[in-house]
Amino acid sequence: EMEKNFDHNVDCSMGDWGLCHTQSLTIEYTGDEDYLDNQFKIYFSSIHRVLQVNHRDFEHQHVIGDLTYIKPTSFFQGFQSKRKIVIPLVIEYWSVHESDNMPRWFVVDDRDQSTAIIGNTDTENLHNFVLPYTSTMKTATDNNVQMTAATRFSLN
Repeated sequence: EMEKNFDHNVDCSMGDWGLCHTQSLTIEYTGDEDYLDNQFKIYFSSIHRVLQVNHRDFEHQHVIGDLTYIKPTSFFQGFQSKRKIVIPLVIEYWSVHESDNMPRWFVVDDRDQSTAIIGNTDTENLHNFVLPYTSTMKTATDNNVQMTAATRFSLN
């Protein structure tokens, strides 16, 4: 969920030009039993650099290009059955299109290097894993019109 491009009370000084936005990553564990293992990484493509993970149970690492992963820290106590964990993220620059969020996130088991694509991200339908944006404003005074098929057509 993309939260805010501005007025988010986050120190963006670690980002290029001091620009960042906030997002929340929600992991819903649907298993019938608690999952206590901490030997995994969740990989994803991010066109903007992840600057910070604001959850003590997780940390991030840039791999190469647009590939990043999050993994459990020593504080991680597992996923509780049928529960959600919300992980606040600080990401460089603004996010103005839902397509800034790329599909096909995958999990790597560190014990045997086996992989699995996260099911709801294995699609081109972004709304399977991205909540619809409620604002694309980059600043409080941003007067740009959000481009959609209809607004592009009206300009032609």
